[in-house]
Amino acid sequence: MKNFTALLLSIFCIVTLATGCGSKDTSAANTNQQVAEAEASNKKSTTDTLPKNNLQNNVYINKDYSFQYTLPSTWIDNFKIAEKTNNKENNTKFEVAFLCAPKDEKIKSEDMQTLVTFYVVTKDDWAKMDKNKEQEPPIGDYLGEKNDLVYLVSTPQSNPYDAQSKLGKIFDKMFESCDIKNNFKIIK
Repeated sequence: MKNFTALLLSIFCIVTLATGCGSKDTSAANTNQQVAEAEASNKKSTTDTLPKNNLQNNVYINKDYSFQYTLPSTWIDNFKIAEKTNNKENNTKFEVAFLCAPKDEKIKSEDMQTLVTFYVVTKDDWAKMDKNKEQEPPIGDYLGEKNDLVYLVSTPQSNPYDAQSKLGKIFDKMFESCDIKNNFKIIK
């Protein structure tokens, strides 16, 4: 009986470890999970979902960090915004993620996927990321800089939805219209 109990305990431990320790692609981490973690941690990081005050005439404008992003027409009524400040995990001063959230689809917030994320980091933090890029890739691609700030962008490597599904087709259409090169601008 003692051996049987030990065997059952061993099997339980192995199953628990095997199911809880699977590998995860952190480069495409779900922004909503990050938002939930930030809200739960209540540290010096703050998150605001759907910050309407930064959206004017289909242009997202962030005066605090001096940049703007013109939203493609395919995004109208099909997205949500999640902002985060002082993210110690990524060493970012500010992050804004644009999430695929079509108004006609009943999609749970945890199922919304990121179309594009813009990051603002200090020049010092960017230099550290750039120096260590062989060991750990930077969180995003370089867009430009102003004063002590560096602007980065990150996009998903692939469509997170089934490409043949209605939601997958909407995501593809929205993603293809991002045009970051022409729609992102550093402002005064």
